[in-house]
Amino acid sequence: MLPHLASLKHVCERLRLKACAELALSRSEDALADVQLMFSLANSVKAEPFLISYLVRILCLHLATQPVWEGLAEHRWTDAQLQTLQARFQQFDFVADLQRPFDAEHAAGLLTADIVRKKASIS
Repeated sequence: MLPHLASLKHVCERLRLKACAELALSRSEDALADVQLMFSLANSVKAEPFLISYLVRILCLHLATQPVWEGLAEHRWTDAQLQTLQARFQQFDFVADLQRPFDAEHAAGLLTADIVRKKASIS
């Protein structure tokens, strides 16, 4: 029912590999652009009320950490790039962002229980 989530995951997986390859080739600006695109793609589903959307968002952000880590380990990032990455990571509040999906899951559970109760009373 949410086919865009699988596509989003696959794109982020490819961007992760591309960013790591770019870092290996000392093309840190290109790698940074890919990581930032991964952040933007992850945020594209932020407003969706579904728990699975939240989980895919977290997965995309997790995938973005590998090239960041590899760039750190190999000293590929400039100070300015590190500041950019730090600022982007600081924008995420995973606990607060979980409220909407939890509210939607709660509402869906209540609705399901209400539908079952009504069907049981009709029978």
